[in-house]
Amino acid sequence: MKYFQDPTVPDRDKRKKVYYWEDKQKHLNFILRLQVDGLKQGQFLRAIVDGYMNDDADLLAYMEKYKEKWTVQGINKRGTVKRLRKQAALEKEKFSLGETEIESIFDLIEKETGL
Repeated sequence: MKYFQDPTVPDRDKRKKVYYWEDKQKHLNFILRLQVDGLKQGQFLRAIVDGYMNDDADLLAYMEKYKEKWTVQGINKRGTVKRLRKQAALEKEKFSLGETEIESIFDLIEKETGL
């Protein structure tokens, strides 16, 4: 009998375990909040890592507040990182196609080929 497997878990040969130490009370509160939201620890952490790696604007805004509150980075370094992220987004926008452009290309192909 095959048991339900979480689709967000990477294959056995491609995964790496990630963990950190936390206060007991904070961990308990975390587990309770996850239960309310219907999430497992792994699902939550994979979602956060995914948002971070994909430059989710909301998550990055939170990280800015966190770094400022806990002085994780100096003001100059935070400014540099913010400027570089903005520059990268502009370059990405400059060279990549959006949904509208892609649809236009398919429309042109359809008109030219009659497909």
